[in-house]
Amino acid sequence: MAGEVDVASADQVQEAGLAALSEAGCLRLTIDLSRVTFLDSTALGALIAIKNAAAEAQPPLTLANPTRAVTKILQITGVAQIFTITTDPHASEPVKPQI
Repeated sequence: MAGEVDVASADQVQEAGLAALSEAGCLRLTIDLSRVTFLDSTALGALIAIKNAAAEAQPPLTLANPTRAVTKILQITGVAQIFTITTDPHASEPVKPQI
C-alpha cells in the first residue's frame, strides 16, 4: 500500500487482506504501512475487518512500519490499542502473503 488509503481504496485493501488470510498455509499477515501517508475511517474499518478475520483464522496480524502521520491517526482513534504494531524494518519481509 502507498499514499492515501481512503474510501476510494479501502475496499481493495480489505479484499487483499481477506484473500491473503484465506491462502492455504498463511502463518502470519503483515500489512506494511511504511508508504502510507493517510488513513480515513473507511481504511480503519478495512483494517479492523481484516483483524477480525485474522482472529477467527488464527494467523497473527501485524501492522508494520507506519509513518508518523499514520501512527498519529491510529493513536488518536484508539485503533492502535487493538493491533500489534512494529517498527522492525524486517517485519514486512514476507513469510506468507503481504499486502
